[in-house]
Amino acid sequence: MKLKCENCGNSWDYQGKSKWYLACPKCKNTININELTEKDRKR
Repeated sequence: MKLKCENCGNSWDYQGKSKWYLACPKCKNTININELTEKDRKR
């Protein structure tokens, strides 16, 4: 899943297994995966 951190702008391909939260590998900002998938559904 391609992701972009809204905090620092870093983009990466997330391949983890977490179903709830992940952290940006650059700035360690916590991102809620459920919120990301909800945004994608609205597009």
